[in-house]
Formats: sequence, structure tokens, C-alpha cells
Amino acid sequence: MGWQAPSIRNPDTYGVDVLVSCLGTGKASRLNMQIRAGMDSVYSIWAEYLTPRQPGYLVIAGICHPRVAERMKERILREVDILKRDLITPAELVRAKAALRSIKAYSHQSTAGTAAYLGYGTVLGSQDFAVNYDRSIDAVTAEDMRLAAVKYLEGDRYTSVILLPKDRSDERRYMP
Repeated sequence: MGWQAPSIRNPDTYGVDVLVSCLGTGKASRLNMQIRAGMDSVYSIWAEYLTPRQPGYLVIAGICHPRVAERMKERILREVDILKRDLITPAELVRAKAALRSIKAYSHQSTAGTAAYLGYGTVLGSQDFAVNYDRSIDAVTAEDMRLAAVKYLEGDRYTSVILLPKDRSDERRYMP
């Protein structure tokens, strides 16, 4: 599933980054705790948003048994609705921000990772994003994240694709 999301130049980028981290980064994320752990035959689920130069997409993707694909989609939409309505807990906010900072830190462990990060700033024409990222993420509140969910995860303004096997006559073979 994908929703249109802001470009890197939009100040909403930081709220969307925290939103995506809360939704689908790591085993403690909402999608993993509420859907993968709570449903049989959901093998993997995640959210991602690559901060693009131009507006892009916030994507939620999952891998599941074909018989639960529609139900998984419904559960994702339910979880999105909860985030649009309710504030996340302070602990969830801390975890989401820590996950983003650790991803950044790990990407800087190699010269290639650091060069890629700085190179992206060069393509944008400014290093402001790289220099101010941690501070900007730290400034995001639970309400900022909720407002990002309301603004970017609008009701029926998403694209959804479910890929199923061509021959579903023997679905047992898709069990792990």
C-alpha cells in the first residue's frame, strides 16, 4: 500500500519519518506488534519512506499467506486509523526516534554510507537535511506525528496492490 508523501524539502518530512518508524521499523513497531504477531500466516510487514527530492510515497508492505492478504490489508488500514485518531505513547515516540537515529548511525559506519548521505545532500543543493536531521527528529512530538498521519494517510487516497500466485489450487505450498 502506498500514500503520496512529502519531499525532503517539506518540514513534514520529519513527522513522516517518525510516523513510518513507529508503524513499521523493527519488531516493536505497531505493524509488527499488532499485525504480524497477532495474525497467523503474516510472515513479514514493514513501512518505509525514502525522503525523496520530489514528493514520493510512504509504503507499507507485507508478506503473508494468500488467504490472509485481504484481512491483512484491513488490519493495516485499521492501524493507520488508530494513529490518525490517537496519540502514541511517550515510550513509542522514544523508540521510533531511537530507531531512526540508529539507522543513521549505522549507515555512517562506513565511508560509503557517509558518502551516500553527504552526496544526497549535494544532489539536494544543501547539507541542511544531513546536519539538522537529529535535531529535527528530536523536535517531533506525538501530535506532530498524528497530524502527519492525518495529512498523508488520507482515507481512500492510497494505492494498493496484492500480488497472489497465479495458481492458487494448492495454497499449502505457501506455508513456511
